[in-house]
This record gives sequence, structure tokens and C-alpha cells, in this order.
Amino acid sequence: QMTEKNNHRVMYFFMASLMVVITLGYMITEPLLHCIVPDRYALAIDYGLFVLVGYVFLIGSYFVSTLIQFQRKQWIFIVVFVVTLALNIVMSFCLVPICGLRGLVLCCAITYCVHFVLLAWFNRRELAKIVAQH
Repeated sequence: QMTEKNNHRVMYFFMASLMVVITLGYMITEPLLHCIVPDRYALAIDYGLFVLVGYVFLIGSYFVSTLIQFQRKQWIFIVVFVVTLALNIVMSFCLVPICGLRGLVLCCAITYCVHFVLLAWFNRRELAKIVAQH
């Protein structure tokens, strides 16, 4: 249990550090990217931060899923996948007509965050079961 807590501390530190580096890096390089990137792709630069932050949560999902994989509880991955898929579809139908591409990118980032939170919750639940058995 102590090892798992240390792993979670490292994971949260790593994720927070990535968020800071990505945010600062994006703020520093965004003006430069607008000069370098062709005009037809310039719109994509505005959404880069949302995409990168979403990927930080996706990376965190890999961290928290190791115990679930070790326990061979594939049904958890199926449940999390179906819930996040449904959430993404519903949010896309709601946000894309209102916000356009920005809404779609936001949906993906939120879905990655929810994916991480659900896997972290299942991970904590599985860890509590292991501790209770010993």
C-alpha cells in the first residue's frame, strides 16, 4: 500500500509538472508559432493547449491503470471506455453546434480528464480490496 501511495505521489507530481511546463511552453511559443505556421493551420494553434492538457490526463490514466491491468480486470476498462465514449458523444452534440471546433477540442480534453478520474477511482477501490484481504 505504501508503494502505491508513493507511486501516486510521483504520478501527481509528474502530471502537475507537465501541466506547468506545457502551459508555460505554450505561452512562450504561441506567438512564434503564429509566425512560423502557414495561415491555413494557424487556427489549430489556438487549440493546442487544450489538446496537450488532455494528453496529460491520458498519460495519468496509464499510471493509474497498472494495478487494474495487473489484477486482470478488463471489465473495468470496458466500463470506463463506454462511459467516456458516451460522454464524448453527448458533449460533442451539445458543444460543437455552439462552440464549433473549440467545443470539439474541449470535449476531448474533458473526456480524457473523466477517463483519468474514473480509472483513478477504480484503482483506489481495487487497492482497498487488496488491503482488506491482508
